[in-house]
Amino acid sequence: MNEISYIYFSRMSLERNQCNLQKYHSLSKFGFKGCFITSFGDSVDNGKKKTNYIGVERKVYLLKQSNSFFKIVNYFIFSLYIIYYTLWLRPKVIILHDSVHLPVVSLLKIFIKIKIAVDFHEIIWDCGYSKPVSSIYRMIEKFYSKEINLAIFPNMDRASIIMSHSKINCPYLIFPNFPINRVPADSVNIQKLNNGKIIYFGSVNKTNLDSILEIFRILILCGFEIDVYPIGESAKLLKKISDDPKIQFYPPFHVDFLENVVSSYMASVCAYNTTCLNNRYCAPRKIYDSLYCGVPVLTNDILTPSRDPFLNKYVINLLSKNSISASEMPIISKEEAIKIRTQFLDILSNASDTFASKFSDLLNN
Repeated sequence: MNEISYIYFSRMSLERNQCNLQKYHSLSKFGFKGCFITSFGDSVDNGKKKTNYIGVERKVYLLKQSNSFFKIVNYFIFSLYIIYYTLWLRPKVIILHDSVHLPVVSLLKIFIKIKIAVDFHEIIWDCGYSKPVSSIYRMIEKFYSKEINLAIFPNMDRASIIMSHSKINCPYLIFPNFPINRVPADSVNIQKLNNGKIIYFGSVNKTNLDSILEIFRILILCGFEIDVYPIGESAKLLKKISDDPKIQFYPPFHVDFLENVVSSYMASVCAYNTTCLNNRYCAPRKIYDSLYCGVPVLTNDILTPSRDPFLNKYVINLLSKNSISASEMPIISKEEAIKIRTQFLDILSNASDTFASKFSDLLNN
């Protein structure tokens, strides 16, 4: 086996791994040889062949997480995968998608020379888990924080909270949850048909179901029609309780169809339960996906977009307004969409350069 610089471990399926793949591709672009370990997930292909992500070396099998027991079992299964691939491939750096597997990697660090980077995709100890689980995650992150050699955060809000809470004292960088770049900024395929409808696409689960319904209620009262392309554990429940004829449900679409589908809508919806820190200070990929397609976003009390001067022009807190008309909806022209994409690419390029630089320092120091 040829020597590799790193392994990126993520329990999420490829369909949910777009942001992590962005980092993987960034390191590959700068010549760092690595391996991306992900899990098989439910494929969303809608009649189209799955996208072939070049460089993804391994997919591993996990159980369907239908309850807490299977989540615990999957934790130990994935821990065994981490041990196996680390001992086999002998990377110089292990990158973890979150901090929960720090005990396993710290144990490996006793026996082999490795460095640890953690991609803090979530505030894992305050993102809607039960109190016992959250307490365990909180203790793990605090206790093993000294083992971390590089920290990666999606935005500065989360970075400040996690570093302060867990006493993380190592180099860090901000790498936003941007979508995978499929086309250059000036090759815009934005239809701008504006069918007058609102779109919801993406995950529906117990942490965002009520928030989605709250946004839907306001939009229906304002006279809008909503097309929903749901995935996730509560997708069927959402369909069952959303019986208004103005809400129509469709099969989820593959990421390759994102522009063709999303760009024809007036606006998209992104809503989360903001009682936990993780959701209150999130800037989800869905927001960037929508803006990348030239579509403004209607959301609830998510704080990070409102504090970001780049996002707040096109991200509207619908709960603070409690109503909105078609004339009040921001319109993103094709020219403005090109500017947004160009700025996205500039931010992403700078983040990639910073990541590669800090990763190189990590390898050589």
